[in-house]
Amino acid sequence: MGGIQAESLIQQRLATREIESEANRRMKDQTREPWMDLCEQAAVEEDSERLLRLAQEIVRLLNEKEERLKSQCLKPDDPKTPRSDSRAA
Repeated sequence: MGGIQAESLIQQRLATREIESEANRRMKDQTREPWMDLCEQAAVEEDSERLLRLAQEIVRLLNEKEERLKSQCLKPDDPKTPRSDSRAA
């Protein structure tokens, strides 16, 4: 009976790992940025016009992100926002 219990325990652990892996994948998908999906599409796109449109959209999204990050760094009143201290003595 010990062998059957060990096999059952192994199966339970494997099932738990599969559930954890699925949960991790879903969490990564939720935090994934849209431009990443577009990059994956562009990597396999064969139509040159569609590839160009994908590339333009990727650039647009990355420019927006860059501007958003820059504006966050320029907010001196927000304690949550990282900024470099340029007031050297």
